[in-house]
Amino acid sequence: MPGSRPSSSIASRVTSAMELNVNYGVAPNKVDGNAFDLCSHGTINALMLDAISLLSTTTPNGAYTIAGNPLRGAEQVDKDCIDALNNNGPVIPVTPCSETFSTFTCP
Repeated sequence: MPGSRPSSSIASRVTSAMELNVNYGVAPNKVDGNAFDLCSHGTINALMLDAISLLSTTTPNGAYTIAGNPLRGAEQVDKDCIDALNNNGPVIPVTPCSETFSTFTCP
């Protein structure tokens, strides 16, 4: 398909965006890397480490993963979960939300 990008290219972009959100984000948009991601069933930090590990794996085709490579499916799952997080996907915060009457606020 013309204009399509390899999954690994998109995965590296969404992972980079999440890395910036975790390490350099400014409140209230800073992401807590220790929060539990409901998509990957682990912490955001663990998800990013897994994605970076997969993207760092050298394949016979070089530094990108082509269709048919056994790593492609795992890269796709990580990419989808990180992309969801970058678009306000559901997480369980490390610290509890505060409750004041009918108003709830989370860090």
